[in-house]
Amino acid sequence: MKEVLQINKKYQLRSISNGVRVLAGYLMVFAFHWIKGSSLLSELGFYLFMLGGCLVSFLPAFYLHIAYYITNRRTIVEVDKEKQLITVTDKKGRHVILASDVKQVIRVVQRDYRLPDWEQNWFTLPWRKYGYLKLVTHDSAVFLLTSLILDPINPPIKETETQYKFLPDLNKTVEEELTQTEIESQIRQEVESFKQKFKNYSEQELVEKISMKGYRKEAVMAAEELLKEKHTCQQELKHT
Repeated sequence: MKEVLQINKKYQLRSISNGVRVLAGYLMVFAFHWIKGSSLLSELGFYLFMLGGCLVSFLPAFYLHIAYYITNRRTIVEVDKEKQLITVTDKKGRHVILASDVKQVIRVVQRDYRLPDWEQNWFTLPWRKYGYLKLVTHDSAVFLLTSLILDPINPPIKETETQYKFLPDLNKTVEEELTQTEIESQIRQEVESFKQKFKNYSEQELVEKISMKGYRKEAVMAAEELLKEKHTCQQELKHT
C-alpha cells in the first residue's frame, strides 16, 4: 500500500499549532487586563507592545511556512514500504528512488526536541513544530520534505540522523560523511562535556540519568562512566 504525501491542511495546521498556543497566551494576557479593568487597555503603548511582541515571535514561523510552501508546493511523494520504493515528483520531474539508492535521511527539527520529554515545550515557540527530512541519494541528489507534507518527528521514511536547530531553515547542501574515527571522537567530546556537567551529581542522580528515558546516549554514557568511577574509588578506599 502506497502512502501519498503532499501539502495538505492537516500538516499545515500541525505546523502552526504551537503558534496557536502562543497566540492564545497573548489573548489570555489581554483578557486578564480586561477582567481586572486595567488602565493599560486605554493606552496605545500597550497595544503597540503586544503587537510588536507578536510580530517578533511569529516572524520565524512566517518565514519557515513560506519557505517550506515554496519548496514543496509542487512536490508529491509516494512511499511504498512493501516494495521499498520512494517516488518523488517535483518541478524537475519524476524520481524513482530504491531503498538501496538512499545514502542518508537527515531529520532537521527544532532543538527543543533534544530535551527529555518532560522538559519539552516549556518555553513555547511558534515555529517549534516546523522541520523537514533531507533525503540524500548515493548520486548526491537531495530532496527536502517539509513538515507541510509529513510529520518530521514520526516520518514515514526512517531517518538515519537527526539534527537539532534553533530555526530549522532549509539547507540543501550535502555534508561530507565523517569517518568512524571522527564520529567516535565527536561522541567522546560530548561524553566528556556531560561528565563535567554531572561530576557533582550524587549516585542516585546518576542512576536516574541512566534509567530514565529521554536522555541523549552521550549523557547516559557519561553517567555510567561517572558511576563506575565512583564505585571504583569506593572499592579502593575499602582496601586501604
